[in-house]
Amino acid sequence: MSPQVIDPVLLRTDFPELKLHASGKVRDVYQLDSDHLLFVATDRISAFDYVLATGIPHKGRVLTQISLFWFDFLRDLVPNHVVTADVEQYPAAVRKYADQLRGRSMMVKRAEMFPVECVVRGYISGSAWKEYKASGRVESDFQPDSRNRTSCRSLFLLLPQRQPRGMTRTFLLKR
Repeated sequence: MSPQVIDPVLLRTDFPELKLHASGKVRDVYQLDSDHLLFVATDRISAFDYVLATGIPHKGRVLTQISLFWFDFLRDLVPNHVVTADVEQYPAAVRKYADQLRGRSMMVKRAEMFPVECVVRGYISGSAWKEYKASGRVESDFQPDSRNRTSCRSLFLLLPQRQPRGMTRTFLLKR
């Protein structure tokens, strides 16, 4: 059986030679030098801002590949921070962790972060469903054309989950 099929779930990273810059719900970020970071997507699961004790095998690889697809697809429209996801092009100190990093990491240029977290939804659930049932609208900007909360939709909702102080969700959605 292929080693990629039986890899253990990666819940935390530990690269002693690298400085851990940040650790989020799913991704760990290491400082490579003054201009570059290493993003590593783990298999951690988060729900309601809590990281659960178990993970989903290969989740980090799937998330990274989806991100890389969109960064590449949109590169002519929106510049991005990706330098490479090819582990063989990483600095020598990092390449010795190639088995852990392959498929779930990317080397990026350090950039100024725009502090917004968004969720793309193809259905309505949770507080959005409650808001829709009460007002017939979601986020006061979008009126769905179906009252079935789990129906597949041809139009996806982009809902900012966290935004910088002073910026409303309506402002962000219009930008």
